[in-house]
Amino acid sequence: VTKSYLTLHLAKCLQTGDPFIGHFEVKEKVPVLIIDKENGLRRIQKRLQGLNAPVDAEIYLLKYPEQFQITDAEFMESVANLIKFRGIKVVILDSFVDLMVGNENSAGDTNEVFNAIRSISTEVVWAAVHHESKPMPRFQRSAGQRTRGSSNIIAQVDASFNLEKTKAHGIIHIEQGKARDEEPIH
Repeated sequence: VTKSYLTLHLAKCLQTGDPFIGHFEVKEKVPVLIIDKENGLRRIQKRLQGLNAPVDAEIYLLKYPEQFQITDAEFMESVANLIKFRGIKVVILDSFVDLMVGNENSAGDTNEVFNAIRSISTEVVWAAVHHESKPMPRFQRSAGQRTRGSSNIIAQVDASFNLEKTKAHGIIHIEQGKARDEEPIH
């Protein structure tokens, strides 16, 4: 739940200009597309209302996200057209595993997924929710090592962040796992 809420909070901030998680400045308000195969439209809309997202926000949701398949060229083209027509600048994918065709442990299969995503549009920021692998007792792992699936997943992204619930109510720990072209954020 935390990951999905955080992406919805991001979408809201990209519309209102509010600082993301109260800390990171939003430099430009931009249209957002959410492709969420885990949560239904009503749940997403209810959560956005709970986050006080403006009713006229340019936050777009696919009506039938379960139909989003990277192997369906016609549907992929329709998503590409929507992105272009609406001027969407950020696409949130919830979750990466729902896009997988093949094995998420295979570098070749994950590479095909990333290539398919890029074929839709290279002009947008893609933000994908992904899950961690199972914890390993007595081993301290970096954020990148905790990512589930092929190491190609981390290799393909420009930035990654890992979320961890803390014992303190309402507090989450965010660790940056990767920052390809920038200094890590502290």
